Amino acid sequence: MSKRTLQRRLSDEGTNWLEVLNEAREALAKHYLTTTNYGTSEVSFLLGFEDPNSFFRAFKRWEDTSPELWRLRKKEQGGSLH
Repeated sequence: MSKRTLQRRLSDEGTNWLEVLNEAREALAKHYLTTTNYGTSEVSFLLGFEDPNSFFRAFKRWEDTSPELWRLRKKEQGGSLH
């Protein structure tokens, strides 16, 4: 599939590649934070962020809190942390 075809199909769905990427990163970040003991630097690397600060800012945008605090709250709520 060509780049233009992908852009057109995503547009038809009311989205774009950056939104899809951000949604996938957010979902994976939450998965890693609830199912692993990976540090934020490791999660940042796995999600393809340039540096951990970029991940921290993105996560703060998604959840209005830090990844560490989000993880702690999920753990207190009974979320699964292995």
